[in-house]
Amino acid sequence: MADRPRVGTIGWTELHSTAPGAARIFYAEVLDWASECIDIGDHVDYSMSPKPTPADPEPPPAAGLIRSTRQQATWIPYAVVADIEGALARALSLGGTLEDPVTAAAGWGKWCIIRDPFGASIALYESE
Repeated sequence: MADRPRVGTIGWTELHSTAPGAARIFYAEVLDWASECIDIGDHVDYSMSPKPTPADPEPPPAAGLIRSTRQQATWIPYAVVADIEGALARALSLGGTLEDPVTAAAGWGKWCIIRDPFGASIALYESE
């Protein structure tokens, strides 16, 4: 994400799948997306974007496709927060549960995945 995303918005979306390569092919066909491989070391994830056009030769990424150990593939929206530790504490105090712990990556920021009391998952994301 080139610009710092606005707090309170969905800053990113990822498909967590046990078969991201197959999902990449599916969504490329269905949504006419182009993909870029992201070498993670022991596997490859993908950044998906609309295909370039003369009017938009370098469209921004639309979503990510990542390898996951979740039993069922699921789309995870990343909600932008100003303070991930504070947002996580509020979520837990309101009955949410932590699915994936806070993770940090240089150049990106910190994120974690929570499940709300109603069963839906969402990532909390604090950008750098």
